[in-house]
Amino acid sequence: MHKTNPTCVPLHTDQINSHPVRFFRSPINDGRPDFPWTCLGDLIAAFGLTDQLRNLSGERLLKISAEAMDVATNDGMVTLIPHPDAQGFVHSMLKLQGVDAAEEYKYAGAAAFHKQLTDMTDKEVMAYSQAAVARWKE
Repeated sequence: MHKTNPTCVPLHTDQINSHPVRFFRSPINDGRPDFPWTCLGDLIAAFGLTDQLRNLSGERLLKISAEAMDVATNDGMVTLIPHPDAQGFVHSMLKLQGVDAAEEYKYAGAAAFHKQLTDMTDKEVMAYSQAAVARWKE
């Protein structure tokens, strides 16, 4: 069972494989640096999977992602997954479906991250980025 969190507003929406994918601030409210999280349903829809593969992919990703979290948005409930899990899903789609969206995901995630850190100096962004990477290596 994954966790729930109060209403979230997308930080950034970008096109991946010509489908809108929403990025959100981390729903983990522990004050530690984190990368933007990705809407799982949006990400799955961006790869044109059949209903059966879509459900299977979502179920497997939720089993792998211990951090997945359901959040309320203005569009209803969605499941968010952390950046490392979303990145892994995108890379797996190249192997499984032959669809390479790694560059699109990278630039979309970077745009979301930039929006998240707009008030920081370059030095602060570097320190925050390093701490966010370290968070997911624990």
